[in-house]
Amino acid sequence: MTPTASGEERPSSVIRRPSSRTVFWRVAGVLVVAQVATALLAVVLSGVFAQERSQELLEGTLRLRLDAVAEEVEDRADIGPLGEIEIPNRLGADLATRFPDPLALLDETGAVVDTFYHWFEAFFEILTCIFDAEEDVLFAYLEKVSASASSAA
Repeated sequence: MTPTASGEERPSSVIRRPSSRTVFWRVAGVLVVAQVATALLAVVLSGVFAQERSQELLEGTLRLRLDAVAEEVEDRADIGPLGEIEIPNRLGADLATRFPDPLALLDETGAVVDTFYHWFEAFFEILTCIFDAEEDVLFAYLEKVSASASSAA
C-alpha cells in the first residue's frame, strides 16, 4: 500500500496516470505544433508560388496576343512612308472584338492614333456624356420630337 496526498492508502497495484508535466508530453506537443506550422507554411508558400507562376503565364499569353495583333496591323493596315497609319474599317472592327478592354494604337512617339472598343461601350459613353451635361440635351430633344409628333397627329 502506498500513501496518497490526502493520507489515504491505496493498493500498489493501481496504475498511476502519467502526469501532463512529463517530458514526453511536452516534446509531443512541440512536435505537433511544429508539424502544423510546417504544413501551414507549405500551403502558404504553394499559394504564393502558384499565384506568381499564374501571373507570369498570363503576362506571357497577353504579350503573345499583343504581338500577334501588332503583326496583323502591320500586314493589313496602310502604313505610309512617313509612318502615318490608316486602318481599314474591317480591321478596326476586328480589333474592337479582340480584347474585352479598349485597344489603343500608338505611333512611334507613343501618341494615340486610334482606339478600338465595342460599339455598345461607345454607345454608353455617348449616353453618359449626354446625361452628365449641364443642359438636358436629350430631354429637350425628346420633348421637341414628342411636340412635333403630337402636332402632326
